[in-house]
Amino acid sequence: MEMELNGEKISKKQITLDGNRFVDCEISNCVLVYKGGVLPVLRDCQINDCQWNFSDQAANTLQFMAAMYNGMGMGGMEIVDQTIINIRNNTLLASQQKDQVQAEQAIAANEDNAQADPETAQADPETKPAERKTKSKAKAKTTNTDAA
Repeated sequence: MEMELNGEKISKKQITLDGNRFVDCEISNCVLVYKGGVLPVLRDCQINDCQWNFSDQAANTLQFMAAMYNGMGMGGMEIVDQTIINIRNNTLLASQQKDQVQAEQAIAANEDNAQADPETAQADPETKPAERKTKSKAKAKTTNTDAA
């Protein structure tokens, strides 16, 4: 259901945004629906007097964030507030990419540790990398404690 509109004037319609591309459009008095699917493109558009409707997966995400903000105390509030700051600063994706790189580096470091210590690497082949990392850190911490 991908749609591409260039230079269109759209009014008084319900428009599903997911996966669609709007360039240099004027959208007025419409209901704009985002379901959490493929990101839409809204480039150089004027949006006037429209209602925004978040449904399906998009609504789930917003409900989850609201639950974090209202039900997890200061920690939940800080996570949601930082997410909003990242959105305002256009750093949300950069932050997620940085987290991904750090996770990949931790896994690589764990694999290096596993090669250096075959006993840890073969202790449980079904263990996920993050769990192996935790076990390796615990062993390294014990070794450091023993050395003291």
